[in-house]
Amino acid sequence: MPSAIDDKTLDALRLERNRFVAFAFAVSDLLIEVRRDGAISYAAGAANELIGAAISDLSGANFFGYLASDDRDLVRQTLEKIAPGSRSAPLDIRVLGADGRIRSLGLRAYRLPAESEDVYLSLTQSTADPLVNGHDVPVTRDPALGVLDRESFSEAVSRRLSAARAENKDLTLTLVDLSSIEEGAKGVGAEAEARLMSEVSDLLRSHAVDKDGVGRIGDGKLGVVREPSMPFEAITRQIEALAERLLDGTRQIAVHASDIGLDRGISEQESAQAILYTLNKFSESPPGDFSIATLSEGCREMLAETLQWAGRIRRTLAERGFEMAFQPIVKLDNRSLHHYEALLRLPVEPGVTPYKFVTMAEQLGSIAELDLAVTEEVVALIRAEPRITEPVAINVSGRSLVTPGFIDALIGLIRRNADVANRLLFEVTESAKITDFAGVNRALQALRRFQVRVCLDDFGSGSAAFEYLRSLQVDLLKIDGSFVRNVAASPFNRAFVRSIASLCDTLGISTIAEMVEDEATASLIQHAGVTHGQGYHFGKPGPMTLIDHNARRQTAKPRWQTISNRFAGG
Repeated sequence: MPSAIDDKTLDALRLERNRFVAFAFAVSDLLIEVRRDGAISYAAGAANELIGAAISDLSGANFFGYLASDDRDLVRQTLEKIAPGSRSAPLDIRVLGADGRIRSLGLRAYRLPAESEDVYLSLTQSTADPLVNGHDVPVTRDPALGVLDRESFSEAVSRRLSAARAENKDLTLTLVDLSSIEEGAKGVGAEAEARLMSEVSDLLRSHAVDKDGVGRIGDGKLGVVREPSMPFEAITRQIEALAERLLDGTRQIAVHASDIGLDRGISEQESAQAILYTLNKFSESPPGDFSIATLSEGCREMLAETLQWAGRIRRTLAERGFEMAFQPIVKLDNRSLHHYEALLRLPVEPGVTPYKFVTMAEQLGSIAELDLAVTEEVVALIRAEPRITEPVAINVSGRSLVTPGFIDALIGLIRRNADVANRLLFEVTESAKITDFAGVNRALQALRRFQVRVCLDDFGSGSAAFEYLRSLQVDLLKIDGSFVRNVAASPFNRAFVRSIASLCDTLGISTIAEMVEDEATASLIQHAGVTHGQGYHFGKPGPMTLIDHNARRQTAKPRWQTISNRFAGG
């Protein structure tokens, strides 16, 4: 017969019990014990405050019934996959309380080492900074999966990893190539395929740092921000097992993934730029192009390339290591000079063109600074050449226009140079996809209030061209050169140019055709209704200070001296 426990031992056990309870509530507001099916067997803590229900009401109830509908699958996946002796990543969830209120909570799950089906949940009022909530940025989601799309995820990842770095926490970004799953799901029916991808994304969300920690980067490609406690190989095995189960084992699935590790020795800005560029490169790669090994190696190469480009852009801006060339735009009815376009020119360097430089500045988040520097340079050149009275068009990225502080800085520059403001014109480029049309249009109208004209550049080159025209109020529209270059040989191109010219005429918008290389093309586009032309037929780009002003007054085709060999066009 076991001996009785003496009072001293009993007091020690009570103290130990109380200590564990105190530790539990030091990090939790509500503790719940549930079975895998969600049935609650025990609860303690601030149930009324967190889920609007009394503790007595929780026993025997189903925990999933308190969750917002779009969080149930995420929590269910978390409970199903948690191994004995392990705990889940922290999750941000929403609960629909018995009082009708929706509350945001933090949840973490733990399972004892013993073979028990019970899972212990720790719930707190959510104070974590979710990836997107609380930030004044437009958030867009993939309509099929409900996760963040590439644009929102790119911005969110940088914020989350930056915050973790400041708090000395370890988080990792894992890129997952699911192209084999999408390929394997073909032929099973749209509904089954959608269910498969939804469950896979839910599985990834269960590993994520919060419910917005997963994003769709491209076709068959997802990213997840998570704690590095579980190797990514284990996650890929979970995904493969899930996919093969849902496909009834009829197809063999191979999922590729890799963690993106960043050197803590690089700056926070460089980290953000490396992440952004890596996501863009990953999204552009062919499906299945990365194996686990090549993805890891590729990410290291991308990081090295990113840091090289970041340094190049930073030096160029700091040293003003660029020049501007100016190409004339003429009125087609009388071939008189209407305005110039300012074009970026850079020191000759292998693999570096103005277009590549601008697109890298967009991908690395430096485009607003570049656009402002170019505008300052053009204003200075206009002041240095008072004989130039025609307007000068400056390219500005749509991404710059929605960058916080950019439009205020640009308007400040215009105000300080009000005497030459009427000689400025801004062309909105489509090199970076615009998602916040309302924000861009507000910025454009703020410029137009200062009598600065605005042009929509490269119309027709992107898939959203007509959305640009519908959403942005502009004064001029430039038809992409791909429709102009062979207009004489292509009935489609002639019809396209004619249609756009007619539409713009109705809307009161002037049109510019670029890449006009000969008189035959100039005559055709004029006959089609285009009002202005640009191209080598009217003049090549050159430095403003070397314009032959006498020739400029006599003809629309300026004569330029040779541009410095140190600088390259593109």
